[in-house]
Amino acid sequence: MYVAHHLCTLSDTYREQVAKSQQTADRPIQVKYDLMFVDLVVMLRNLSKETLNRQLDVQRNMLRHYVQQSGLNSISTQLQLSPSVEKELRSALSQLRFLRTVWENILPRHVYARSMGSLVTCLIKEVITCLVNTPDISSHVCQALLLLFDMIQDHVSVLMPEDIVKSKLSKYIKNWNKFLELIKIFNSTSPRDIEDGWNCGRGPLAQEFSAGEVKNLVRALIQASERREALLERIN
Repeated sequence: MYVAHHLCTLSDTYREQVAKSQQTADRPIQVKYDLMFVDLVVMLRNLSKETLNRQLDVQRNMLRHYVQQSGLNSISTQLQLSPSVEKELRSALSQLRFLRTVWENILPRHVYARSMGSLVTCLIKEVITCLVNTPDISSHVCQALLLLFDMIQDHVSVLMPEDIVKSKLSKYIKNWNKFLELIKIFNSTSPRDIEDGWNCGRGPLAQEFSAGEVKNLVRALIQASERREALLERIN
């Protein structure tokens, strides 16, 4: 992208220098042609896009691997959250921090934001998918996961440009609002909190999660009781 941009301006930048190199002491020569590389611009831009997209695919696969290795999809059998969950999620976030140091001052700002946002979206999607499909989450594990959610939020505030963090995160991280609603569910102190978020299918929770996903989370986080069953009946 950088090279493609400069190919567009090469003629204007070096016209005078080329003219001077053609001059002789007794006979000044005026250059009557331009250095034109416009035909290469589209090719280089397409090549750079293809290369970046391939690299993004590689990074997404790495993030998925970190989540799979964490054991987050098997926490239903744990009374305490396994240390491997935090370890692998930290590794995933460290990889994103490394990419930030490599990309931030090289890629155009909007390209960096879009690329990093897509990777954070991938990581959050993998985390949410694991938790939505978990049949049981103990209270201790729930509290440990909330700390990890805070860790993810802290890292995202550093990974993304400051102005985007303040107002446009959901534009670049497509499931950011869904992640925030997940945190609210884990922070809920009673079935009523979740019911208010669902609000007969019209609340913010319903905008991000399907009825089936919310029911799965309710069953995982709230012990069986009449209040839980009543809540499950109202989520449809």
